[in-house]
Amino acid sequence: MRNGRRTARGQVMLLFALMAVLLLAIGGLAVDAGMSYISSDQVERAAAAGALAGVAYLPGNFSAAANAALVEATRNGFDSACPTTTTIANIASAPSPCVVVTAPTGTTNQLEVTVSVNVPTTFLRLLGFGAHAVVRNATAEYLPPIALGQPGNQLGSGLSASSSCDGIPMAGVAAGYCATPPSGLGSSGNYYILRSEGWSVDRSQGDGYTPDPGNTGDNSCGPLGASDSCNAANVPANYHTISYLNGSENNVGGTNENGGQNYLITVPADSTVDVQVYNPSFAPNTDDNNNNADYTLHEDDGDFPDDCSSNNGSACGTAQPVQATGTTHDDYAAMGYTLFSVGTLASSLNDTEVDQQIFYPFNATGLEYPAQPLSASSSYIYWGNDGTNTADTTVTDAVPVMFHNWVSIDEPTAQIASGTDPNYPNDKLLYQTTDGTPGYITNSSSTPEYYRLQVDTLTYDGATIDPTTAAATGYPLAHKAYSVRVVSSTGGGCGTCSVSAMDDMTIYTPVQGGQCQNFEIPIFYLDPAYAGQTITVDLFDVGDVGGGAAFVGFVPPNAAGGTCTALSSGNFASMPAGYSIQDMGTSMSSDTYGSQANASTSVASGNPDVGGKVTDAVIQTAASGGGSSLWNGQWLQFEIAVPPSYTLPAGCATNPDNTDCYWNLAYSVGKTATAGDTFSIFAGFSGTPDRLLP
Repeated sequence: MRNGRRTARGQVMLLFALMAVLLLAIGGLAVDAGMSYISSDQVERAAAAGALAGVAYLPGNFSAAANAALVEATRNGFDSACPTTTTIANIASAPSPCVVVTAPTGTTNQLEVTVSVNVPTTFLRLLGFGAHAVVRNATAEYLPPIALGQPGNQLGSGLSASSSCDGIPMAGVAAGYCATPPSGLGSSGNYYILRSEGWSVDRSQGDGYTPDPGNTGDNSCGPLGASDSCNAANVPANYHTISYLNGSENNVGGTNENGGQNYLITVPADSTVDVQVYNPSFAPNTDDNNNNADYTLHEDDGDFPDDCSSNNGSACGTAQPVQATGTTHDDYAAMGYTLFSVGTLASSLNDTEVDQQIFYPFNATGLEYPAQPLSASSSYIYWGNDGTNTADTTVTDAVPVMFHNWVSIDEPTAQIASGTDPNYPNDKLLYQTTDGTPGYITNSSSTPEYYRLQVDTLTYDGATIDPTTAAATGYPLAHKAYSVRVVSSTGGGCGTCSVSAMDDMTIYTPVQGGQCQNFEIPIFYLDPAYAGQTITVDLFDVGDVGGGAAFVGFVPPNAAGGTCTALSSGNFASMPAGYSIQDMGTSMSSDTYGSQANASTSVASGNPDVGGKVTDAVIQTAASGGGSSLWNGQWLQFEIAVPPSYTLPAGCATNPDNTDCYWNLAYSVGKTATAGDTFSIFAGFSGTPDRLLP
């Protein structure tokens, strides 16, 4: 009996011991699992923080991206101790902690950060369970900048290379343009040229950034009339997106504080390239008299009148125009071209100046008059640019090398040299290297590198213009037309070289309704990563077209109507439901001067959508009656809803420099429309460009 009780007591004690072990295991599992969960959460946050910190340096600077990710992971408590051979596949067996940074295969703007840490056990160790690895990763994506412009390695058109069509007078060959429209410009399949105005130019002529915002000569700024006059002397300036006054770039000598036109240059891996500007000097001339009214390819716009004896400012007929008398040097503009190395696309504050060239102006009136080949009667005038010598110098029987030519910006001495330039003594006085050491750009790395070319319109002697103190008059009257390209330094092709405007751009495109009433120009490239997002596109003074009604709208890839083909609803980009195109007024810098009116419904002629669908991103820009401008000197704001299913046509991934891969700006004009449309465009994304992927 006693033995039975002992046996039962032993069984109870054994059961109690087993239960104690079980409870200890459960308690230990709970405690250690909690510690593992906390560690997992910390590891996951560190991976996400590292990915977001590093991805801003992509594309193009993976080493900086990886370094930023590692620094951020360390800040979150995980200082990497990984061997160099560590990969995501074997990170769990690496020393703890370990951080691996990679770029997902096939991407240039994504960064993956994987963090591993060994979490020790406390109670479970008593049961034979040791430390275990917690591995978490996060992938961040940087939305690439919206690339403004046209496809390829050239932004803006030049003249034909033919000696009889390039506008350059030569012995025995009359200057001319030979085409209507010249050199591919015009309503049928046309592109455009780049434009920059001077500080004293009427701002309503199309450049929404460079001129004095209070210098607007006419008092009719669209359908809102006097209630929203663009003639207000205290209209706030619209600084370029990249500018010192916007806090987005450093204050660099030789550049205006309100910024300049900026162009992103992509230099492929293992290549040496040359950055060139077409017609870099401000050189007012008469162009081809047959096309002058419609194709202001360069700088003749009436501010620098021709002098035909007593017919100053009138048509010259068969007489050769000569330089106008009484012009002041202050009316002319020097052009500054500053080249920067781009550290990260996310911030221009990290850019490093490489070199800077100043091209001084000259008066070329009549130099390329079509009936006059180069002779003793062909001449141009320049004056001293050192601030002390202001005497005019007349040069005959010569053409400056920078006139109607592509000129190297990073290595100008390749063309402007005593051994290669017959007009060298004069030409060398028309440009100056102010910073850096000229030389071609070499990318010896295995990934693309980026450079930024900033174009500034300066005073005639190369001084900058302070927009906070400069008067409205007494400064350049420039209407500077130019183009930018990047080519191989050996003169050949440049593979994946590309040029695009950054954030904002001002261009000129000629319009000839008699040739083509409906045409499109490529205006920006949008990466598929923007699928499902909403982008903002602003247009300043667009669609100044006479001769009847005109419409302007945005067309996504794959929806083009083709050359001279009318577009309808379904072709145009869509705006978010309930959104209407906004008239922002004469300045986007202050609500005081922007009407914030619903531009889509303020046109008296009725529905502004040529396609008939109110959500289409298209608006009427010239009245149906006489074709008078409806938005002269006004900013119009479009919100464009990028479809969640947005993709690019086949082949764009390997060849984005294809017109079919670009969003277009479509014009629909009257048959009698004849105009040259200068306008500014801004494109941006209102959200943060850095985001974590699910």
